[in-house]
Amino acid sequence: MRAVSFPAVDEAMRAVSFPAVDEAMRAVSFPAVDEAMRAVSFPAVDEAMRAVSFPAVDEAMRAVSFPAVGLCLVLCGTRHSLGGRNKQSSTTTVSSRPAGCLENEVWYAVGATFKSKCNTCTCTALGFAICTKMYCGAGCLVGDVWHAAGASFYIDCNTCSCFESGYPVCTMIYCGEGCRSDDVWYTVGATFKKDCNTCTCSSHRNISCTEKYCGQGCLSDDVWYTVGATFKKDCNTCTCSSHRNIVCTEKYCSKDSVLG
Repeated sequence: MRAVSFPAVDEAMRAVSFPAVDEAMRAVSFPAVDEAMRAVSFPAVDEAMRAVSFPAVDEAMRAVSFPAVGLCLVLCGTRHSLGGRNKQSSTTTVSSRPAGCLENEVWYAVGATFKSKCNTCTCTALGFAICTKMYCGAGCLVGDVWHAAGASFYIDCNTCSCFESGYPVCTMIYCGEGCRSDDVWYTVGATFKKDCNTCTCSSHRNISCTEKYCGQGCLSDDVWYTVGATFKKDCNTCTCSSHRNIVCTEKYCSKDSVLG
């Protein structure tokens, strides 16, 4: 556009001031005109514009640079002849960032789910997330688990407490690599029982177990008992009274009775 010059018009326009018109235009609203313009078609004008030649404008436009500004810039339609030949107008596109949602300074892809306090959110293709609307109250979000204020929980081998400030306070024991199951921390390679199945801490935070059907029962000293079964624990008799619920007599067991 720098190749096209209208010095006389430029000079005249710089000397003109329309403060009253400017003020009036800022106050005017043309909703009806806007609506009408969206419905208008100018086929005759379009046809005329395609036949027009702007060689000076073409030359200027080829020299223009549009650095990436995160927008899609499109010079569209068929127009103007250059050197006696009709040419298709060029299209310049500056790609934007991938579709997704920015929530609390974290970027989520479309379809991803994440936690917002105690609620679960899903990122939509429209660029915003849709979340459940549960009342959460005070608490702490640790990973994808919501803990109410005052609750205790575990992170690896450490015990944590959630405060109303929204931050947990935890013990600072060195855990190394291992797995937690039912509030017990196992080092890598350790085996343990889960109902009637045997599990192994195969790698850090990764537990693999056999997949036997256990039914209702109780686990005691790594032995699985079905509901109603009785067994000895020292000198006391225990019964698996319901699923994972053991009831035992409470006799005092001497050392001899335990060994015997």
